Amino acid sequence: MFKVLKIWTDLLLQASIILATLFMFLAVHDISRKIFAKIHYRNRADFLAKRHFVVGTQLLAQARSSANSLAKQAESEADKAVSLDPKDAAPYTHKAFAVGLQGFKTSALHSLNVALSPLTAKSLTGKE
Repeated sequence: MFKVLKIWTDLLLQASIILATLFMFLAVHDISRKIFAKIHYRNRADFLAKRHFVVGTQLLAQARSSANSLAKQAESEADKAVSLDPKDAAPYTHKAFAVGLQGFKTSALHSLNVALSPLTAKSLTGKE
């Protein structure tokens, strides 16, 4: 009975020492921060695409009430968002509105056609 108890206590002691050593190794080499950094920057292109989309939307709203140059800037922001995430339909519709404000109706229709193509239509919901 005492031998079995002694074996279990030895095993628990060894396991706790191994776990403590492992955690100290991870803490010394800062591995947890490196793993979280990789996870954080995995969707960086998606984050940048959404950022360009929001900036372009703000410029587009200002362009409706003021000069044509803001519509050109909104179009360039939409192009940046498209280059970072070409499978998202939102930047294409944004580009269509910006090009339409500049007076290029056929280019606006082309951007809307791309937004509704099978490649990008997957990103749209039922209401959209």
